[in-house]
Amino acid sequence: MSERTFIMVVSTYSSREEAERIVSLLLDEKLIACATIVDGVTSHFIWQGTRHVQNETLVLAKTEAFHYRAIE
Repeated sequence: MSERTFIMVVSTYSSREEAERIVSLLLDEKLIACATIVDGVTSHFIWQGTRHVQNETLVLAKTEAFHYRAIE
């Protein structure tokens, strides 16, 4: 019996609408089993040499490991 390997894919989006659109697409394509959308996260990062703070929407998606490249 082969064992299935599941992973959690973590990503942020600029809006809830964008996150819902991506989650819907991934579910329709059967690339993820489920997803949790979390509003109101704050990301701190350096982009092109400048520090930024941005409100984003977090997505936690569960999938089988072999789907990762298609999701990426």
